[in-house]
Amino acid sequence: MLEEYGKAMRNLRENRGFSLRMVAEGIINPATLAKFERGETALSFENLFPLLSRLNVTVGEFIYQATSFDRNAKVSFLMM
Repeated sequence: MLEEYGKAMRNLRENRGFSLRMVAEGIINPATLAKFERGETALSFENLFPLLSRLNVTVGEFIYQATSFDRNAKVSFLMM
């Protein structure tokens, strides 16, 4: 499941023309964001929300993209 969230973040970031450094600056280390995008680590909500804000993406949009419209996956995300 973590991989899907990372892929969604990478797709959103790349589609908006942001580099890892641009999105991560002042929030987290770019290497940490890269690990998240590869599904190798999780992010706290404290870090995720500012990253999504920088991308101008709502949490709902992020979950929708990450879960491929799977309602059960949305529930499991909220329980992480």
